[in-house]
Amino acid sequence: MKSVLSVLDLTVEFDTPAGRVRAVDGVSFELAPGETLALVGESGSGKTLTALALLGLLPHGARVSTGRAFFGEQNLLRLSERELRKLRGRALAIVFQDPLGALHPMLTIERQLTEVIQAHEGGPRRAARARALVALEEVGLAEPERVLGSHAHELSGGMRQRVLIAMAILLRPAVLFADEPTSALDVTVQVQVLALLAELQRRHGIAIVLISHDLARVAEFAERVQVLYAGRTVEVARTRELFARPLHPYTRGLLASAPRLDGALAFPLPSIQGQPSDLMQRPAGCAFHPRCALVQAGCKTRVPELAQVRGLGERRSACFEVQTLLEAKP
Repeated sequence: MKSVLSVLDLTVEFDTPAGRVRAVDGVSFELAPGETLALVGESGSGKTLTALALLGLLPHGARVSTGRAFFGEQNLLRLSERELRKLRGRALAIVFQDPLGALHPMLTIERQLTEVIQAHEGGPRRAARARALVALEEVGLAEPERVLGSHAHELSGGMRQRVLIAMAILLRPAVLFADEPTSALDVTVQVQVLALLAELQRRHGIAIVLISHDLARVAEFAERVQVLYAGRTVEVARTRELFARPLHPYTRGLLASAPRLDGALAFPLPSIQGQPSDLMQRPAGCAFHPRCALVQAGCKTRVPELAQVRGLGERRSACFEVQTLLEAKP
């Protein structure tokens, strides 16, 4: 199946007073129509910057230094701001982590939704309002008329997140980036919101890039997982395969650190030793080696390539000790 989005060797850098920082380092992935790919990793791993780079929304001081990102025949990384603005919202959309910060505090929900439609398609405001109302109903808001007339601060966190999802799917985008879409919500609402995204995906065939540190939600929702550490991809696998047998020490640590409900809880909860790599002082060799229990001499001097694991289909890992992990108890 042809990919709806193809990202090749994406690199994002910041120029700082202390020097240049490479925050995303050669990230690549393919996204099929209707598929959900999860980008996971600790804070600072490059997950959100990857999405922002593809949408042309990088913060001040950041720039794409290398890479290609094809949406159809268009290389997103070479489009002008004007060309990207035509795609954002219509073909590519994003649901941000903080719904209160993403919604304008002074404008009604109606104004914000109808402006999306009119900016891309024009037409009378009455027709745009009717479509906005349908979108709010589609995301399960019980009183869409009241919501239309409300401001963001008058809605609960779960309602605001549903408004953001409605805004994102208004024009039926081909690709939706969901950046920690449930992190600010309680557990019950988290499940509801992800179930809503899954239903909208089935209904409209939207491909989703889920950016998350919540492995429980990833296990339920994503078909494939790409693990990032210090801006680099360290493992790629089908979700079920990754959870059954992680083939990078960092992935193994992430899974061990996640609370489980299918067995006895460990106290204290296991954690990955040390701190995430300082991008200003990236260690030589594998960036994870200062925290790795399997570290060998070569790990400190050579950067492992992301390579296909022999005999395991499309599974890829960037670790010199893959064989040790294959032989380890799951």
